[in-house]
Amino acid sequence: MDIPADIPASIDIRRTSGGLSLRVHTPGAPWWTVRLPYPQATELIDAIRTGVPFQAASVALTPEVVSLHCPHTGDSLQVGAEYLGNVLRAHMPDRMVGLP
Repeated sequence: MDIPADIPASIDIRRTSGGLSLRVHTPGAPWWTVRLPYPQATELIDAIRTGVPFQAASVALTPEVVSLHCPHTGDSLQVGAEYLGNVLRAHMPDRMVGLP
């Protein structure tokens, strides 16, 4: 089910061994997690910077929106690409290449 934009959602991003864990929660729904290995997280950030579409198992990027999807529950959440890109970069400063 798609989570309506007017329902506040929280995304807790943590570094794990080998990648990032994005834990998603909306009121009245259970937590669900999207895991991004560091190479995929870096590719997603680069795609956000350049506006190039990106697709991974639980993540899809269209020009301005990142869709996170939980295959177990069918839940999905759309997040502003620029916002998520900034948050992901903040969690991976040692792995980021400077802007050109």
